[in-house]
Amino acid sequence: MGGPPLSLVPGAVDGEAIYHETLFPFSAFGWAPLFAVTEGHLRFVLGPRPQLLDWMADSAELQNAFPARASAARKLQKDLKSLLYRKPLSAPTAVAPDAQLAATLQNLGYLSGQSASAEASAAGGRGKLDPAAGLVLLERFAAGKRLFAAGDLAGALTVYTQLTVESPGSVPFWMERGAAERGLGRFGDAVTSLERAQRLNPQLDFLDLRLGEAYAAAGRGAEAEAAWRRALARNPRFAQAVLALGEFLER
Repeated sequence: MGGPPLSLVPGAVDGEAIYHETLFPFSAFGWAPLFAVTEGHLRFVLGPRPQLLDWMADSAELQNAFPARASAARKLQKDLKSLLYRKPLSAPTAVAPDAQLAATLQNLGYLSGQSASAEASAAGGRGKLDPAAGLVLLERFAAGKRLFAAGDLAGALTVYTQLTVESPGSVPFWMERGAAERGLGRFGDAVTSLERAQRLNPQLDFLDLRLGEAYAAAGRGAEAEAAWRRALARNPRFAQAVLALGEFLER
């Protein structure tokens, strides 16, 4: 990759700002995206809790130096904003869409997303959960999955319900809550949870699969068939949806 060499020698200062971003917390769980810039040994992270990190003095990047070094933080924040809103050096070249490539990416799940649409990601993380706090929720989410796998659906549902209260914009939390509710025979509740998830991301084909299963369990056959057909309209090679629809039509 082109670009200036990055100095790894202590005390050296690189001449150019290095831009970083992660939209995964936003797209997967509905939390805030994170943006950052590194200049020399200082890194500024823009998120719900802005941070100034000195990776030379604090290699684990655990200490936020923002309050003590506010002027340096403001300078880096200004540099970051200039990178975020910079204009391209030239107009992008128009490229005809490749239908086969788009279909392949769709089949692999790359065009579906989870908790947030591509359009919504441009709105940033105002009012959204800090991913650092979200990591604690993920530990509890994993604990809920272990309870579910061990057959303790009631215990798993307790965990998932609390997670949806604390992070109501997270599609995976609502999906697993719906699965636990369906496993406990609470079919109406399962439908409600999965419909809530679908409102967060109407384009997720796997969610239509789950919704179809919940509708069928609740005796709402027409809605189940419609959900599976939506999944297949988005992803014609979605084998699980093909099987679910085929078995339903056979019955």
